[in-house]
Amino acid sequence: MLLEYCPGGDLGKVLKKERKFSEEVAKIYIVEVLLALEYLHSKSVMYRDLKPDNIMVDHFGHIKLVDFGLSKMNVDESYSSTSFLGTHAYLAPEILQNRNYGKSVDWYNLGVLMYEFLVGVPPYYSDNIDKLYENIQSGPIQFPRTMSGEARDLIQKLMIRNPMTRLGFNGAKEIKEHPFFADVNWKAYETRQADGNYAEVFPPQRKLHKITKKQKEKAEQAKEEIYEQQKMSEAQQKKTRIDNWEFVRDD
Repeated sequence: MLLEYCPGGDLGKVLKKERKFSEEVAKIYIVEVLLALEYLHSKSVMYRDLKPDNIMVDHFGHIKLVDFGLSKMNVDESYSSTSFLGTHAYLAPEILQNRNYGKSVDWYNLGVLMYEFLVGVPPYYSDNIDKLYENIQSGPIQFPRTMSGEARDLIQKLMIRNPMTRLGFNGAKEIKEHPFFADVNWKAYETRQADGNYAEVFPPQRKLHKITKKQKEKAEQAKEEIYEQQKMSEAQQKKTRIDNWEFVRDD
């Protein structure tokens, strides 16, 4: 899968540099991630690997989810997945407990992501894996006093350990209706408008990810190289292609 050049890099590197985001900037990213997950769920895809490293930022400041290696397709509304997979600090309680799970794990991950954006580390983080897993299953979430009540409430509801009562269990709409997003123009985000009120939201992102002339030239050069590599002859394609092959994972 090819992806256009994203000069903003991944949010893992940005977060490492910035330490943490303001609620204004975090909200921009969380809104776009939420919309991306909502779209995937509408296509019966469960993402399962949400983390800053898998979120790229393009030259307009918009995000793109990458790395679908752990995603599962053809997921209905039932809780039938049992695979133990994901990133340690982002594993949902139901995965650690080897219980069947569904799309709600993505909403749990959204809560973890938002916490990391605002605090700088995942909520239950520990260098000791056993302690980390213990914290995820039964530990309290520690919130800084500087975090707004709306942000704290949203994180708590997204990270409810029971997936059946977790915010988002009934779909993304109930997350969008949370007070934290009261000032969000969802239609503007969905259509990626670049003018009007929507443009006023983006200065924080552009400040973080200002694209330079040199970066634009590199992007064009990378495109040319990709196009050249794709110009394979018919004979080469036949030699490198394996008929009737697909990757199957137990799930």
